[in-house]
Formats: sequence, C-alpha cells, structure tokens
Amino acid sequence: MRLIIPIETVQWFETNYWLTSGDFIRFYVRYGGDDGIYPGFSLAATLEMPKGSLAVQAHISSYTFYMLETDSWYLGNRDLKITIVEDSITYTLL
Repeated sequence: MRLIIPIETVQWFETNYWLTSGDFIRFYVRYGGDDGIYPGFSLAATLEMPKGSLAVQAHISSYTFYMLETDSWYLGNRDLKITIVEDSITYTLL
C-alpha cells in the first residue's frame, strides 16, 4: 500500500492549500459523494497533523502526505495515486 503523488500534484497542493515546509496533508474517507471507487463514499484532503496510527505516508518536497489506519479500509491493500485533472483532485486505486 503506497501513496503515489506526482510532483505536479504536489505543486497543485502548494498553490491551493498554501503549504509551508513541514506541513501534513491527510487523505480521509468521508460519507457522501462518489469518486468512482466506493458508491456513497469519497476521499478528501485536509491540512492536519496526524492524530492516530498512520496506515501509509509519503514524504515529498518537505511535506508529509498520509492516511490514518481508520481510513485504510478504503484502499483494500492497493496503492492510491493522487493526480490533478482539470484543476480537481483525482484518486485512483492501483
């Protein structure tokens, strides 16, 4: 299980989330929406220090992107690729 985040996606987060060195970006499961992976659920991102056990993390350009154990069911032991398509975050399970 890995987070795959291309540098273009990191740059998008820098611009749109006003990141500063050392920031933590959490990906979490929310009820509602449909990102095409699990109907009725979708992924979201927020700037947040970890509060619990990490299931997966990626350190890129002085930032830490992560998902907590409590949300890891969504990945089902697969990798998560996060890209930007038409200025929106797109999540793909590999």
